Amino acid sequence: MTPRNDSSNFEANAAEVSRRGVIDNAIKGSLLASALLSAGATPALAADISKQMKSLEKEFKDSVNSNGAPEKHLPNVSLGKVPGNDALTMVDVVVPHVMDPDKPHFIQAIWLKEEKSGDVAVAKVLPATEPSPPSLKCGVPKGTKLTPYLYCNLHGLWKGDTFTA
Repeated sequence: MTPRNDSSNFEANAAEVSRRGVIDNAIKGSLLASALLSAGATPALAADISKQMKSLEKEFKDSVNSNGAPEKHLPNVSLGKVPGNDALTMVDVVVPHVMDPDKPHFIQAIWLKEEKSGDVAVAKVLPATEPSPPSLKCGVPKGTKLTPYLYCNLHGLWKGDTFTA
């Protein structure tokens, strides 16, 4: 499967959803919806980004981690404390990859998939102009089992090791 090279792909297809619907999803346990809203994103992105990440996982299921240099594409995860909140674990996902808008060659998205439900828990869509190295940092409930993923516009889908926050 050839990787997509459309940097606007993730944002261009956002389906409109109501703010109430996004808030309802956040209340039901969706970290993605609440994280996007708190970061100032439009409510429409919450549902669409999750759908697009799942679509990439399905589309590239037979070629995960197979195109490009692993040392430049595998997500590195570190865990820490969230100051003042013992119920959350700080998760920092970083990948030592270039962000080159001229070539173009960059990481288009980084996300965490919750293993129990299979849902996208948290996602970050990155422009080619994002400073290198690309990263995603968030607080997640302790005990949550997650798998990091990223999508490179030239080298496709990459999946890291599953971990427990």
